Amino acid sequence: MVEEKNRFQDVVRATVADNGNAFLYNVVLHYWTNTFGTSDFSVRFLSVMFALVSVLLVFQLTSRLTCNETVSLTAAALFALHPLMIGIAQINRTNSMTTMLGIVSTILLVELLSHEKRLRLRYAAYGLVTGLAFLGHY
Repeated sequence: MVEEKNRFQDVVRATVADNGNAFLYNVVLHYWTNTFGTSDFSVRFLSVMFALVSVLLVFQLTSRLTCNETVSLTAAALFALHPLMIGIAQINRTNSMTTMLGIVSTILLVELLSHEKRLRLRYAAYGLVTGLAFLGHY
């Protein structure tokens, strides 16, 4: 019964009926549940995965900004242990994916601004990831 209703067209139709909220997350979740099932653990693990990647990205971002490994490890640890981030990682909502995309967007912006030669590819990557973040949240 669940597999009958879990068609891509139904996901798009339901998202549009919900004012288009979290379109990207709903599409990712659709393919995730088709691959890993619809158990509570499976569905929530998607948010955990995005949160874990976000911790690594916070480390990378602070490494680029400070060039100090101790500061980067501290920032990543504080991010990972923050109660809000722990809560976000445990629920099946778009927040952890949007957080991850926001951090990637910030890393790309830092990369874009730190080079004198601003390549169109850097602008395109920044615009694409930022757009995906908005598509994932709104």
